Amino acid sequence: MELRPLYVFGFGVAVTFGLLVLLRIGQSLFASDKTASVIFREGNSARRMFQVGQVLAVFFISAAAVKNCVDGKSLGRDALWVSAFAVFGLLMLVLFQRLGVVLLLRSKLPAEIARGNVAAGVAAGGLYVASGIVTAQAMGTICVASASRSPSSCSRSSPCTSS
Repeated sequence: MELRPLYVFGFGVAVTFGLLVLLRIGQSLFASDKTASVIFREGNSARRMFQVGQVLAVFFISAAAVKNCVDGKSLGRDALWVSAFAVFGLLMLVLFQRLGVVLLLRSKLPAEIARGNVAAGVAAGGLYVASGIVTAQAMGTICVASASRSPSSCSRSSPCTSS
């Protein structure tokens, strides 16, 4: 079935916006640092670089969720699968990023960002982008969006195809 571009675009915008909102809510609930509005007013360039990396990573996750889950057969089914896939991708992104900070950057990163170390902000943002790329690629190899797709129709080198 041929997907209408506006249908896919609508899912892309909705998923991206939804994931950004979820990320901000999660940060305000679980993070000890300040809200995004305060961060951008205080002039800490390191935090801004970190935030840019987070937003770019969310773009990768939302694109992978829409690309791999929208099949156009049912709006409800597409919404369910895209939402589940996107939230799972966001959780994996945050987990991989936190693990990367602990393993690669020795957990000193939050203090350096708070101090205003721009190099630390770029490193943290880059780690988020890298985690987003890896997570999006991993999401692209999983075929769960519809019953018409069989696991044998998926491979790492080719996208999932309908049978």
